[in-house]
Amino acid sequence: MCFGTLAAAQNRHVLTGRVIDHESLFPVPEALVWADTATSVTCDDNGNFEISIADTLINLLVIKEGYDTLYYFIQHDNITNRLVYIYPSGFIPPSLVPVSFTFRILDSQTKQPIPYVGILDKDRNHIGLSDASGWVRLETTEDVDSIILSTISYRERTIATASLDSGRVISLDEASEELQGASISARRARYSNKNNPAVELIRKVIAAKDNNYLSDTLAGLQYEQYEKVQMGNYDMPRMLTHNFLTRRQAFIFDNIDTIKHRPHGITPIYIQEKLTDVYIKGHIRNKVTYLKALKKVRFNESFIAGKSIDNYLSHIYINFDLKDDNVMVMTNQFMSPMARFSPTFYKFYIGDTIHTEGKTLVELQFAPRNKNDFLFLGRLYINLSNYAVEYAKLGLSKDINLNFIKDIKFDIYYQQLGSGKYIMSYHNLFADFNLMNETSFGIYGEKLSTIQKVEDQVVPPDELWKNKRRFVDEDSIFAATAASWDTLRPLPLSSVEALAYKNMDSLYRQKGFNEKMKWMRFLFVGYLKVNKYWELGPTNTFYAFNPVEGLRLRFGGRTMINETKRFHIETFAGYGFRDRQWKYFASGSLGLYRDKSRLLTEYPFNYIKVTHQNDILLPGQQPGFIQEGSFFLSFKRGVNDKFIYNKYYKVEYFREFSNHIRMVPFFQWTRQMPAGSWYYIKGDDTYNDTVRATTNTEFGLTLRWAPNEKIIQGRTSRTEMNNRFPIFTFVARYALKDLWGGEYTYQNYHLNIFKRILIPQMGFINLRMGGNYIIGEDLPFTLLHLPPGNQTYWLSTQDYMLMNYMEFISDRNVFLNAEYHLYGFIFNKIPLLKKLKFREVVGIKLLYGDISDKNLPILNSNVFKFPLNKEGAYTTRPLGSDPYIETYVGVTNIMGFFRVDAIWRNTYLDRPDISKFGVRVGVFFDF
Repeated sequence: MCFGTLAAAQNRHVLTGRVIDHESLFPVPEALVWADTATSVTCDDNGNFEISIADTLINLLVIKEGYDTLYYFIQHDNITNRLVYIYPSGFIPPSLVPVSFTFRILDSQTKQPIPYVGILDKDRNHIGLSDASGWVRLETTEDVDSIILSTISYRERTIATASLDSGRVISLDEASEELQGASISARRARYSNKNNPAVELIRKVIAAKDNNYLSDTLAGLQYEQYEKVQMGNYDMPRMLTHNFLTRRQAFIFDNIDTIKHRPHGITPIYIQEKLTDVYIKGHIRNKVTYLKALKKVRFNESFIAGKSIDNYLSHIYINFDLKDDNVMVMTNQFMSPMARFSPTFYKFYIGDTIHTEGKTLVELQFAPRNKNDFLFLGRLYINLSNYAVEYAKLGLSKDINLNFIKDIKFDIYYQQLGSGKYIMSYHNLFADFNLMNETSFGIYGEKLSTIQKVEDQVVPPDELWKNKRRFVDEDSIFAATAASWDTLRPLPLSSVEALAYKNMDSLYRQKGFNEKMKWMRFLFVGYLKVNKYWELGPTNTFYAFNPVEGLRLRFGGRTMINETKRFHIETFAGYGFRDRQWKYFASGSLGLYRDKSRLLTEYPFNYIKVTHQNDILLPGQQPGFIQEGSFFLSFKRGVNDKFIYNKYYKVEYFREFSNHIRMVPFFQWTRQMPAGSWYYIKGDDTYNDTVRATTNTEFGLTLRWAPNEKIIQGRTSRTEMNNRFPIFTFVARYALKDLWGGEYTYQNYHLNIFKRILIPQMGFINLRMGGNYIIGEDLPFTLLHLPPGNQTYWLSTQDYMLMNYMEFISDRNVFLNAEYHLYGFIFNKIPLLKKLKFREVVGIKLLYGDISDKNLPILNSNVFKFPLNKEGAYTTRPLGSDPYIETYVGVTNIMGFFRVDAIWRNTYLDRPDISKFGVRVGVFFDF
C-alpha cells in the first residue's frame, strides 16, 4: 500500500488509510470499510484500505466483529494516510473511570428543547447528543474535563463537566445568521448536484417517502390532538400603552415575556387551547373531529368575534407536512425540501452525524439557490437505516417577497408507529408580523400542535361518521375543564401565558374598555352599536351621489347577530334629493338549526330569508346588493344617466351540506321602471309605444359545489378561501306569465366555474369560465344578459372595466377570465422593484355571444328598442361575430395593499363614447 497519493478520475478520488485497534494500537485486518453507504472494501492483513470517494464530504462506516461500529465524517482535503481507530466491544481505556451526566438543552429565548445537539470533547470527537426533547444522558470518563455543545443555528458553548449537576438546564443562543443561507452557501465556491452525496441522500429520502410515511389512503387512523394558538404584540411604545386613554388597561402590557422573543419581550393577548379526538378512515380527508376540551381568551362578541379569530388563525397557521411536494405558508405556496424536484431549487449539504437510541441520524442542511424564491432554509435529520426524516427545523429567507412577515420559524417532529410508518407528531410555528418596518412595534403569532395516543392498526367505527359535525356549547366545555387543564395539556403554560388568561378576563369585564371598542369598531368597520341588539351602519353608504338621485342620504342598521343568534334583521332607508324618491330595504332571516346556540351565518347554512327592496340600480346589476350606494363608487367615467327603479320581493331557503354543496331554492317577484334619460319603448318605424314598467315572477334554484373548501367564518359573513379545487355555480330561473302579474315566460340558465391553478415557484392562475343561456320570446332586453360593465375607477376583477353600462346585450354567451399572478417572479430580479416587493399580474377577459332574432328590436317590434344617447345613436348593441376582449397588466402589493392595472380594450373600438385604455386602482390584501 502506497500512502500519500491522491488519484482522481471522473471527479472521484481515492481515500487511503489504516484501521487501528485503540487498545493495543495494532492494525485490524479484514475490517469492512463503507464510504457513502454505497461503496465498500475490506482491509488487508495490515489493516490498510483504499476506497473510491466523491469530491466532497463523505461518511465513513467501519464494521468489524468484536468491535464497536464506527461512523464519522472525512473531508475531501484530508483523505490520505487516515488512521481510523476502533474500540473493542465493552472496552474501557485503563485508568479511565466512567462518569454519568444528565442535563437538558433549551433555546435561550423560546425555552423550547433543542433536539440532536452534538456533544463533543475538547478534541471535537462526538461523544453524545441530545434526544428529541433536548435531554442528554452522557456517559464519559474522568479525563473529560469539559464538553462542547454544537449544532447548526446556535452558537457553540463549552461547559466544564464539574459544573454539570444532574437535571441542570443549559441554554444555547441562536446564531441567526446561520439560517440566512449565507454561511451555508459560502462553504464551497462552486455548488453542483453531480457527484454530491448530499444530493444523493435527499434523493434517497424522496424515493423512500411512500414507504416511510402514512399515505393519503389508509384503512384507519385515530389520535388525540392538542393545539395551542396565541397572538400578541411586542415593542409597543409606552406612549400607546400608558396614556390617559389606556391607563386602566395598562396592566395588559405589563405582562411581558422577555425570554421567548425579542430583547424587549412580547405580550400575549389571545390564547386558545383545544383538545380533540381525530378519526380518519379510508382517506386522509375523510376525517371527523370531536372536541373534548376548549379554553381560550374571551372577547366581547359585540365587537370582536372570537370564532372569526379562531377561523382566521387556523387558515394562516396551517400544519403542513414536509412529505408533500408543495405546502401552504400564510396563504402562499412553498416547495418542500422533500419535493421531487427539490435538488433543482435547493442546495444541500451534509452536516453532523448523530448516534442516538440505536440509530444513526444525518443532519442535512439546505438553502434556496435563489433567496427570492418561495423556498425554505434549515436542516433535516435523516435516519440512515430507512432514509426517513425524523425532525426538521425550517426558516425563511428575508429576501422572500412576503407581506408583513419579518420572521417565521417551524419545528416539525415525526413519530414512527408500530407499523413502521411515520406520522407528524409535533408542529410548532412562530411568526413575527411587522406592519410598518423592522424597528416599529409588531404582532407575533404562534401555533403549537402535538398528537398522542396514536393508533394506526384500528379502523374507526362507521357510527362516528353519522354526525360529522358535533355542535358543542363552548361555555360548558370551558367551565367543565378549566380546573383540569394542567393535567390535560401535554406541555405546561408559561407564567406569562397563564397570567394572560386572567388579564384578558379582567379586560373583558371593563365597561370603559368596551365603550372604547364600540367607537373603534364604528371607525374601522363602519357599524355603531346602539344597544344590546342593534347597530347602525354601514358608514360608507351614508352619503353618495349619481345623476338621477343627485345627493343621496341613506341610514340603516342590523341586529347584533351574536345576541339574536337564530334570526337576523337588516334594513335601510334612503332619499334622493334630485328625483325626490324614497328607497328602502328590509330583510329577515330565521335559522332552522336544532342547536339554538348556533349563529345564523355558521357553516353549514340552514335558514330562510325574506327580502323586500325598493331602490335604484344599474341595468344588468343583480338586485339585492344593498351597498351599491357607496361614496367611493359614485365617481364614474363617461355618461352614467340610465338607471332602473327596482322593486322586488324575494323568499330564499339556504341549505348547505357537509360536502360543501349549497342549495338555494327561491321565489322572486320584480317590477322595474326606467329612471334617468331613457324610457321603455317598443314598436317599429311607424309607431312607438311607451311602457311604464315591467313585471315578472320567477322561481329558481342556485346550486354551488366547492369541494374541500376552506371557510373563514365571520360574525355576519364569511370568506371562502380559494384552493386547488374548482368551484361550480349553477343558477336556473323560470318565469311564468300571468302569475301574480308576471308578463313574461322564459328560462334563464347561468353556469360559472372557478379554478385556481397553482404553479410552484411561479405564482398561480385564477381561471373563471362559464356561460348564459336564455330561452324565451319577445323579451325586453333588460331581462336578457347584460354583461357587467364598470365605469368606476375602482378595480373589480370580475367586471369588464372598459365596457360601459348596458353596452352589450345577448341571450346566449360564453366567457373566459384568466388572471396570472406571478408573485414577483420577474420583479424579484430587478433590484429596485425587488426592494419594494412589488408583484406582477397579467390577465385577459373574453366574452363571446349572440342574440336570437326573436329578441332583436330591429326584427321584432314587440320588444323594447335599445336606448339612444343625446346624438341619437344606440348605446346598447348585440355582441357581433367577434368576441369582446380586454387585456391588462398590473402591479400589486404596492405598500402591501394597493393594486394598479393598465387595461386595454382590444375589440369593438369603433364607438366614440368608449375608452380604449384606462388605469384602475384597487385594494387587495394578501401575505
